[in-house]
This record gives sequence, C-alpha cells and structure tokens, in this order.
Amino acid sequence: MWMCVWVYCQVDDKTPLLQHQEKLSQRVKELTALRDSRLAQLRQLQAAEQQLCITLSEKPFDIGNATVPSEQQLADLQHRLHQLQREKVKDTDSCRIFFFHSN
Repeated sequence: MWMCVWVYCQVDDKTPLLQHQEKLSQRVKELTALRDSRLAQLRQLQAAEQQLCITLSEKPFDIGNATVPSEQQLADLQHRLHQLQREKVKDTDSCRIFFFHSN
C-alpha cells in the first residue's frame, strides 16, 4: 500500500543537502510508522465490530474511502464499537430476564 505525502523542508545555503535528506528520511519513517499503526488499529477495530455486527444483525461502520484513516475516523469507529458492546450487553441482559421469568 502506498501513501503519498508531501514533506517540505526549507533549504538554506548553510546546511548541507545530505542533512536535509536525512531529516526528510526520518520524517518519512515517522509517517510510515504512523500509517502502519493506524492501519493495525483499524483492522483490530473492524474485526471486533464485525463480530458484534453479526451477533446483533447490524450494519458495519462506514469508514469512508480513506486509504489511511484519520484519528477522528478511528475515534468514531471506537465509539461505534462501544455502542455495539453496550447493545450486546443490554440484549444479553434482556434475554436473561426473559429466561428467568419464563421458568
């Protein structure tokens, strides 16, 4: 998966170009690590959400067309996951109460 990011640095006459290249390389490594972290978190959240959606007959959260999700998109998905977990607990409790009263 490729990610296109424009990384700028101001070049002056006093700093060697090799030093600018090293700074840019370091920034690319940081952004690559951020991308990898976000994608791993997305996969983890989507896997958990998928199981809950199957159990509750719900539609999965639409993350949109972003190749790499933003922090806000991940937070929204996390919030959705918490909602589904609460719904599952509520449904489980309702079934227990129904079962208890039925016997």
